[in-house]
Amino acid sequence: MKLKKFFAGVLAAAMMLTVGATAAFADVGTITPVTNDGNGTFTITKKYSAENANTFAPAETFKLKQTNKSGKQMGVSYDSIVPDLKTVTGEATGIVGVVCFATESGEEQTGDFTIGLPKYDGVGVFTYTLKEVDATNAGIQNDGRTFTVTVYATQGDDGIKTEVTVHEGTSKGTKVTSIDNKFQAGALTIHKDVKGPMGDKAYKFPFTVTLSSAKPVTATLRVNGESSTVKFEKAEDATEYTATVPFKLSNGEDYTIGNIPYDVTYTVSENGETNGELTVGSGDNAVKYDVEYSNNNGTKVDSATATVTVTNTAGADNVVIDTGVILDNAPYIALLAIVAIGGVALMLNKRRRDEE
Repeated sequence: MKLKKFFAGVLAAAMMLTVGATAAFADVGTITPVTNDGNGTFTITKKYSAENANTFAPAETFKLKQTNKSGKQMGVSYDSIVPDLKTVTGEATGIVGVVCFATESGEEQTGDFTIGLPKYDGVGVFTYTLKEVDATNAGIQNDGRTFTVTVYATQGDDGIKTEVTVHEGTSKGTKVTSIDNKFQAGALTIHKDVKGPMGDKAYKFPFTVTLSSAKPVTATLRVNGESSTVKFEKAEDATEYTATVPFKLSNGEDYTIGNIPYDVTYTVSENGETNGELTVGSGDNAVKYDVEYSNNNGTKVDSATATVTVTNTAGADNVVIDTGVILDNAPYIALLAIVAIGGVALMLNKRRRDEE
């Protein structure tokens, strides 16, 4: 029995030395000392910015979740339980870090995920796998990497001391300096052309742009340079969330909607147009236009800029043009009568001469 206790003590001592050597000499990047009183924390930097110029990243709350854990406490006097990282107060179980950016910005914003460590009752090496939860707003590029947090609990002069490293992928991966997110958004410009001899280039044609998203987005668009908050809503039985932007254009004019999140689709519709035809006015004043769109019909925003050109063409078939030719029968009858009268006059004149 004494011999078993002796070997157990030797094994425990060997494990402690091994752990200490690992923490002290392994190439694990920067090691962050953390107190082992159950209140210790470490941080991971968060960076958030807009990818394209003249776009503004919306307010967003980013979260880190613990998805796995491994390792064990070493030594015969401990229960070999791997404690979890601390869940952030008020969050769902497993959410270990939260960073909130409360306002939109066109500049890069930074913050820190502050992650709480439990108290370790014995020496050991503990690893935790973290992953960022998908953002709620459309257009935010999620950081799809996994992160490995390694906690080294070693024996110090005053008890157990802890040190932490954070790497991309596995514990042997690249040291993580920050978790980065980009907001991807672009601008849509609608250009209007009016063609044809009967096209009214001064008329303001009404339009509607319909934006569609798989997520319930509240987007702060830039409409012709001015800020406009648009909420995407889903109608009953609809599969997507939509928002609409109305406006009017005449020949040669442009209308630009900026800060549209990537993956949002757009459809430009000229009000009243059906199957490529549009009638403006009514009765004798009605003019029929042939309507053509370029780069439309549910196109996805996936670049910094996009343009839809809408061309309305009104031909001469809209009206009968007066060419100056008289087509009524009455003038012809009158002309024939004049010719007949003239002929009779000539005959009478000739007979009179013959009689003389």
